[in-house]
Amino acid sequence: MVLNNLIYSQCNGCNPYLDNCVEYIKNPSDCNATDILLLQDIIESYKSTINTNFDYNKNNIIEPLEMGYQMWENGRLVEFECFNSSSIKKKEESCNLVGDISEVFFMFDSLRYLSLRHQELSGKIPNNLSNTKNLEILILLDNKIQGSIPSEICDLELLRVLSLRQNSLTGNIPECIGALSNLEELKLFDNFLNGEIPKGISKLRKLKFLSLKNNKFHGTIPSNLWELKDLESLYMQNNLLSGYIPHSIESLTNLKTIDLSNNRLSGHLPNKIGNLVNLKKLDLAGNNIDGRIPLSLYNLYDLIYLDLSENKIGGGVLKRINQLKDLEFINLRDNDFYGEIPIDIFYLKKLSFIDFSNNRFHANYNLNELDFNQYYYINFRKNLSKINMDMDKLIKIHRDLN
Repeated sequence: MVLNNLIYSQCNGCNPYLDNCVEYIKNPSDCNATDILLLQDIIESYKSTINTNFDYNKNNIIEPLEMGYQMWENGRLVEFECFNSSSIKKKEESCNLVGDISEVFFMFDSLRYLSLRHQELSGKIPNNLSNTKNLEILILLDNKIQGSIPSEICDLELLRVLSLRQNSLTGNIPECIGALSNLEELKLFDNFLNGEIPKGISKLRKLKFLSLKNNKFHGTIPSNLWELKDLESLYMQNNLLSGYIPHSIESLTNLKTIDLSNNRLSGHLPNKIGNLVNLKKLDLAGNNIDGRIPLSLYNLYDLIYLDLSENKIGGGVLKRINQLKDLEFINLRDNDFYGEIPIDIFYLKKLSFIDFSNNRFHANYNLNELDFNQYYYINFRKNLSKINMDMDKLIKIHRDLN
């Protein structure tokens, strides 16, 4: 190992032609020959579609060290992204890889970071991906990859980020997913995944970001998932999930975002939901939740976005709404709320969206006397008790959100 480090001591840093790199590789012969050959294999596999802008030395040949963004350490390729920049990505900067995803990508045994985002890759994820045991970040988002998630992915025990979003994946999440004990981000949204959410996901104790939205998951949310104390963002909207939101969610005090909208959830809101003191977004729209809004919700002082629309929530409401001083968006339409809209809501300086339509609200004051210039959308229509507001004035601030 010491000998190898001496042999490849000159092969450190970025591949040539990249901007904003501290150290550049000067000679490909200083780098591991196997890794160079694997890069050449990738070029050969996609030579008919590869982005010719990568021919930086203008010799009409894409060479291994011209291929995307690379980082080398002691002669080995440790980071690879198929873009000509390590910064924000544009489609025209992509390698433009079209066709089945090659197993060659998973033959680099020193690779820690692999990103093939925004290509035109199709086919199935190769089963040999377990060869890249040093991978910490794997990003395959925005392709046309099909088939199921192979169980071999569970062999990547060092993985911290797994992003397979925006593909055409089907089938279940492997139960062995819980073996990825170092995982911090799991992004599987915008696919066609189905089945139940595996209980093994609750073993991901370091998980901070979980997004399974826009799939076809059904069944209940695993009860142990609510024990992931480090979780900050939870997105499960637009699935077929049922059951209720358990009281144990109250212990996830690091949560900043919860979006469970457009599912089949039922039951009441947890009484101590106000324990989620860091929560900024709560979206439970489009479910079958009933009961009343717990008073503790008004302790969510950092809340910016609240959407409880299209449920069966009722009762009087909003008596302490003035405590939510950072609130920008509130949608309670299509519920069974009643009572007077507290005038305090119109003095929340950051609020710009209100939709209380299709409830039983009323207002014993003249809304025309209030200043609505701060709003881009406001809707009080279809309440049983008439709300005194000039409809012409309402229409002026009733914007099309699309």
